[in-house]
Amino acid sequence: MQVQNDAQPYDTINITPMLDLAYVLLVIFILMTTAGVQGLTMNLPKPSNKPS
Repeated sequence: MQVQNDAQPYDTINITPMLDLAYVLLVIFILMTTAGVQGLTMNLPKPSNKPS
């Protein structure tokens, strides 16, 4: 009695998860660089010589 093995080798690579990760990293990089360039505007109080 001979047993047939119908399992085929896995010869295709699914790159969809890798592309999803690349797009997410690209979006995060773009958001962080634009936020870093623009910065935040803050109105700080003027220093005074009076004791608090």
